[in-house]
Amino acid sequence: MYVRPYKDKFRFAESYADPLTGRKREVSVILDKNTNNSRKEAAAILQRKIKEKSHVTPDSMRFGELIDRFVRYQYQMRKESTAKQDEAVLAVLRKLIGSDVLVTKITAPIIRDRLDSTRKGATWKNIKIKHIKTLFRWAYRQGYVPDTSVVDRLERYPEPSSRQKVIGKYLESDQLREVISTMDTHTDYQLLTRFLVLSGCRIGEAIALTVKDADMDAHELRIDKTYSLNTNKIQSTKTEMSERTIHMRPELFDLVKTVLHRQKQICLSYGVRTNLLFPWKDGGYMHYVAYSKYFRDHVEKVIGHPLPVHSLRHTYTSLMAEAGVPIETISRQLGHADSSVTREIYMHVTDKMRKADNERLDAVKIL
Repeated sequence: MYVRPYKDKFRFAESYADPLTGRKREVSVILDKNTNNSRKEAAAILQRKIKEKSHVTPDSMRFGELIDRFVRYQYQMRKESTAKQDEAVLAVLRKLIGSDVLVTKITAPIIRDRLDSTRKGATWKNIKIKHIKTLFRWAYRQGYVPDTSVVDRLERYPEPSSRQKVIGKYLESDQLREVISTMDTHTDYQLLTRFLVLSGCRIGEAIALTVKDADMDAHELRIDKTYSLNTNKIQSTKTEMSERTIHMRPELFDLVKTVLHRQKQICLSYGVRTNLLFPWKDGGYMHYVAYSKYFRDHVEKVIGHPLPVHSLRHTYTSLMAEAGVPIETISRQLGHADSSVTREIYMHVTDKMRKADNERLDAVKIL
């Protein structure tokens, strides 16, 4: 690396041989100072630039480099929130397998051994398998690996049946009433919890709602955006089907009136101006992490085990199923064309109702 004055700054440069042509190339970076620290910084930047410009052959590709390239691609082609989710999962895989491992040396048994070493459950491992298959299939399309045989040999871990998995994913009616009634000292959290279970909204959708989204004359709630928990930004809804208009039943309508009144109270009490339906006390977005922790801890205290905030959406499904609402109607209210979890919860609840009906019939003696 060499450095030369450039105007009132310094130009650091490094030459390298293009592996495809053999010709000498150069990369450079401009920094304010020429100190030991700036030289170290420049060297790191230049090496990264050389690495990006160099053609990596399948034989020399390392796992960390493969992940870096895939993540850059994701940020270019996908929503920022989706790219961040993928990046987080791949960071776990990077740590498990190792950044410096040559991609050509990675085998299905190695991946499975690393996953098994975590002692995590089957669902957790299967999520990682899904992501590493996506990674290797993308790598094949880019010409970074010769084939996808490594991931083709990876089999999913056996999981509990779908029917078993839905048990414990939602609150029963009596549990829900107790959870909400014991939130009486946390007004804002209680209102948000009641809203989520009465509307079936995702937490991000609720946080993004504005006062104008509640059409009180038409008894309708417009869902056309969501608050990304990964990026802390407003973005479009999860899918096209997620953009929807929810009919406010009398119970939900009355709650939204209370929420609108509380929203005005927050603005007046804390001297803030906001159009958010569920604002934090500073007028900004509701703090999801704080609410999520409170909800999990509170539910564990009440029913003996924690549940995520998303369980309220599943609870909505179970309550609607108990009320005899068709699954197609429930799905439209939830904003998705098809969901295996929703379908399984619906079937589980209706099965319980059928068994209860049969028991009542068995108890009847006519002659």
